[in-house]
Amino acid sequence: MASSSRTDGRQPLETRAISTKLGALSRADGSARFSFGSTSSLASFAGPIEVRLREELPDRATLEVTHRPLEGVGGQPARFIEHKRDPTPSRALEASLISALTPLLALSQHPRSLVQLVIQSLSSPCTSYHTSSSMADIPDGPVSHLWPPNTILSKADLASPSSPYALSFAERSSALNAASLAILDAGAVSLRAVPLAVSLAYIPADVFVDVLGGIEEGGATREVQLVVDPSAEEERAAKSRFVFGWAFGEGVSTSGRGAEQDEDMEGEGGKEAELVWAVSEGSFSKAEFDTALEQSRVSASEILGAVREQLRRHISARLA
Repeated sequence: MASSSRTDGRQPLETRAISTKLGALSRADGSARFSFGSTSSLASFAGPIEVRLREELPDRATLEVTHRPLEGVGGQPARFIEHKRDPTPSRALEASLISALTPLLALSQHPRSLVQLVIQSLSSPCTSYHTSSSMADIPDGPVSHLWPPNTILSKADLASPSSPYALSFAERSSALNAASLAILDAGAVSLRAVPLAVSLAYIPADVFVDVLGGIEEGGATREVQLVVDPSAEEERAAKSRFVFGWAFGEGVSTSGRGAEQDEDMEGEGGKEAELVWAVSEGSFSKAEFDTALEQSRVSASEILGAVREQLRRHISARLA
């Protein structure tokens, strides 16, 4: 049976080549570049540093996240203590990253201080997508900062049909991955677990074969094709798109589940995995969502393995 393949030669569940570089910026406390093929993000981390009095929190550090797109206008820096969000794509991404990172960072160890995370997109923006009525069931309201988060999806993180949400899903996942590596490179604020994200998309089978030039499995019949780390062309052709972020660490997935379920959630190298970020867009069934969610955990675990190997090389080179 011939296996399915995409125009760039990848299998449907295969990511593009992963590339990382730590310490990319000399003047930052920590910095990193993360790439899925040509989709790349550069992140810098600074802190703990002095915070303005009006932004000071007595029991934890204030987390400030800024996203700068390669083209267009970014939003104002988003902070943990803020809940108002402007409609720009960058501001929505900033709020999502704060929601994912706040429960993982040991901010309580650095009260009355500021930690800053700046993410620069190095990829051209993707064409905006329309959103479907499948978003209607996603709750409004402030994002939960509990651990584990009890609100995974937030409508405020998504684009309305009139919003210029031009960031591709692959770009959003690379942003979180670059941010995680920059925090690790700084080492000043510890992480309870390492969050890593991956994007997925469902492409109609006829579009996958006829338009994108994909090759179907011999004898297989299906209505949609699930692909991991879709290219910009595949995202535009998709009927639904997803980003899932998983945090890998010890003891992160022991809340409200049995031991058997926790064992099933273990990722690469025996590390437990907890879902900390999920964004969906388009039309999809519950079964399709569940399949994409489970595949994202597997793919994020593979990304963790690649990141760990490149981190070993970086540390070895630094110690040499």
